[in-house]
Amino acid sequence: IPCPSDAVAIDAIEAMGFDAQVGGGADLEQGLQKNAARERSTAGSKQKNRRKTSSTRHVKSAGATPSPADERKIATKLAESSSKIRLKLSGISCAVCIGKIEKFLIKDPGVLVATVNPATHVATIGLSKGHSSTDSLIKSLDNLGYPAKLLQARDGSPVNDTTEVDGWRRLLKRSILYTIPLFLLQYSFKSMTGVILLGGVTVKGAAMLFISTPMQIDVGGRYYLAAYKGFQHNTIGMDFLVSLGVGGSYVSSVLVLLIRLIHENFDKPVMFETSAMLLTFITLGKFLETSARGHTTAALSKLAAMQPARALRIRKRTRSSDGVQETVEEDIDATSVELGDILRVLPASAMPVDGVVVKGQSYVDEKMINGEPVPVAKRPGDMVFGGTLNQLSPLVIEATRVGDDTALSQIVRLVEEAQNSKAPIQALADSIAAVFAPFMIVVSMVTFLWWLVAINMRWVDPRWFVSDYLTDDAMSSMGDAEYPDAALFAFMSAIAVLVVACPCALGLATPTAVMVGTGVGARHGVLIKGGDVLEEACKVTLVMMDKTGTLTCGDLSLTDVSAMEPQCKAFSKRFGISCGADVGGCQGLVLRLAAAAELSSEHPIGQGVVSATKARGLKPFEAESARVVVGGGIVATIPLESGGKTENVGVAVGNLRLLETEALIDCSHKNMTECKLVARALEEEAKTAVFVAVDKVVVGVLALADQIKPTAYTTVASLKAIGLEVWMVTGDNASTAKAVALQLGISPSHVLAKVLPQGKADHVHWLQGQGHVVAVVGDGINDSPALAAADVGIAVGAGAQVAVEAANMVLIRDDIFAVCVALDLARTVFQRIRLNYVWALAYNVFSVPAAAGAMLPFVHGFHMRPEVAAVAMACSSIAVVLSSLALNLYRPPTSDGGMSYHSEDDPLGFKRGSSGDTNRLLPGGGADDDHIIHDNGLRVEIMRFELNRNHATTATTTAQ
Repeated sequence: IPCPSDAVAIDAIEAMGFDAQVGGGADLEQGLQKNAARERSTAGSKQKNRRKTSSTRHVKSAGATPSPADERKIATKLAESSSKIRLKLSGISCAVCIGKIEKFLIKDPGVLVATVNPATHVATIGLSKGHSSTDSLIKSLDNLGYPAKLLQARDGSPVNDTTEVDGWRRLLKRSILYTIPLFLLQYSFKSMTGVILLGGVTVKGAAMLFISTPMQIDVGGRYYLAAYKGFQHNTIGMDFLVSLGVGGSYVSSVLVLLIRLIHENFDKPVMFETSAMLLTFITLGKFLETSARGHTTAALSKLAAMQPARALRIRKRTRSSDGVQETVEEDIDATSVELGDILRVLPASAMPVDGVVVKGQSYVDEKMINGEPVPVAKRPGDMVFGGTLNQLSPLVIEATRVGDDTALSQIVRLVEEAQNSKAPIQALADSIAAVFAPFMIVVSMVTFLWWLVAINMRWVDPRWFVSDYLTDDAMSSMGDAEYPDAALFAFMSAIAVLVVACPCALGLATPTAVMVGTGVGARHGVLIKGGDVLEEACKVTLVMMDKTGTLTCGDLSLTDVSAMEPQCKAFSKRFGISCGADVGGCQGLVLRLAAAAELSSEHPIGQGVVSATKARGLKPFEAESARVVVGGGIVATIPLESGGKTENVGVAVGNLRLLETEALIDCSHKNMTECKLVARALEEEAKTAVFVAVDKVVVGVLALADQIKPTAYTTVASLKAIGLEVWMVTGDNASTAKAVALQLGISPSHVLAKVLPQGKADHVHWLQGQGHVVAVVGDGINDSPALAAADVGIAVGAGAQVAVEAANMVLIRDDIFAVCVALDLARTVFQRIRLNYVWALAYNVFSVPAAAGAMLPFVHGFHMRPEVAAVAMACSSIAVVLSSLALNLYRPPTSDGGMSYHSEDDPLGFKRGSSGDTNRLLPGGGADDDHIIHDNGLRVEIMRFELNRNHATTATTTAQ
């Protein structure tokens, strides 16, 4: 069967109503494998036809056609082989420009995806492998009216680029220089009004024309050129509206002067000053808006600035004079540091790269990494991170990660990528912006025709045009002569409508809030990977938490050793192994056998067993081989001498399910009943029971316990108090899991036990199928499938490993309460986005009718002149940016006394308290003085949790 060409295959698929493109073999397969877990998440949520807001895995409703941009975004996510470039664009004036640029770039066959950040004006473009260069793209964008500059990797973040602000500043200065003499001519030099120059043209009119014309070219040319290029590509945006308003005022004034040359008695006024003030106020607004937008990236700028520029490298060299080696220090550029270099870091200096301390002791401020204000003690062998501040004494470190691999570089890159992403709610602004300008042109034309006809036909009351503050006598004396000039009033109203209409505020509502919010999150150790994550986090109804390492510390310690003495003594006699008190008796034998199997294990249980064995001075047997059974335990072979020959003894260490499933024990053995009873009793104490079997006979049961994290109690209570369901998932047995859950206040019905790592994702899909929006909280390693399958994946305690690909949010600190901070921040940011949209929409709903004169019947004399409309238009965008900047005042909830659970306090029900609070507010109410005891500077707080309709009490002490 002949194979059809790519073009024929694509045509056939598109004829069936689908989009198609050619993919690339191994690279595409790699990308598909990498995203398999995320795609399974989409399939699991289709049961409820619930839209997932992530741009790479959202579900389209029935009958909806995905846009080409969305399809290409998905293609880019799958094609990991595609390269990405960043272009800094100039000339962008509103959201319409953003859409025009993205659509233009997408048409290029070598472009897989293109997104433009409205706040930074940076275009992120994904290119296919076959794309030759970026020169053609830059040239095409220049022809489109948006000059572009390629941002190289060494350029870093473009947040400190002041080119655009400087450009608007220079344009504003020139505009003011033109406007001042025009303003003075119009309102101060009254004597020039009657001086005739030629025909009916006065000296004043000619002077204003002489000043206005170069202003239209010098200042207005920026708007006219952008409007013309946009019109060439069938796009009408803010520049077009401004050009109509400004150009209309200027052209009408020129026409008035021309008519006066012929008809000396023509008395219509010129409006050169109106055109000039429009340009000045609009340019002022763009300058202020651009300056304010620059502050939205302040947090990212501060992060990037933490990287020191210089480093002190220590190296040895041989003196040419006598051949003796000496140690010298050289001051080098921090970017020149290589792996393995030895560096000296002086007090009050920042670490140039990530490394390990080889000499010296000091305290290091790691607030930028973990958000904690308390310095961390550093000794030889400890890790240090680039950008953190050495405080006390010199340190000598060895570079382990340099360049883009350092923790600081990864954080900056993640935050920048998040700020360049789009939240799904931004589609509202994009859809409005696409039709906004044409609609406003129609409104302007209707306004002009209405007032022209209504005034001439006397359909309106003349009192509308006079302020209500006039006296009754003045009002009663009005007649037909008091009507305004119909053509002039209609024209001014139409211009005011064009100028006041502004889609910019809508376009800035989402990206500015996302940029500030992600920066604030990074400042508090919460890395949010995009606006879509913020939006999805606000919809979360259920939080699933992993037990080990997330709710608990993850460091299992041995608590009990129960040895089956008859079996232990029989084993000891068989191989001539001492079982006396000097080697720990039967318990010591069980530990040595278990430690032999677990010696090479990296599992917390194995490490806990080995540590306890060595701590007792016992030497584990030597295992010949070991096989790990995921989610169950480990099986090993130990060679032992018996009767002069070597026997291979099979040792199995793990849970009962492992031993039974693998047929590693004799379930009919008489000691099984006793072993199960011992294990059940241990599990009811929230301990993990581990069976140790030799040649299918259980010789002992070990118990290990994991300490619950101090803030886990408050975290669970806080999440439940704001209406979220809290579930716990673990690979541990049901008895232990439920015992831990009861201590934390989690309902036993919300416990998923004996779940293998790959099975956690299946439970996430099941909960999504029940209609829940699920957030999964884990360590980002063993929980990767579940994190990828969740609507919001939250990796806790990532530390320097911030690039956890499976997670949507990365919490740098190993503090489970940071989950509350992350969700609180997400809701706060998204509420600010909603507020921005309310303001932007309310502005247009009120200002456009006011400019059109719709308020005159209700408030006499209330009419917006074009100059006022220009000021209002500028203020709308500035107000949205300032609203987003207010997120910098965000104060996160705390787990130690500044929070209550009243929903009216803030979006998440957290109340921020000052450090001077003397009472802790308890769940469900105010401060309960009966349960707060002050004694010698210590405060004992009684936290109550409702557990299975009963009330348990847990006491915690905190330093006052």
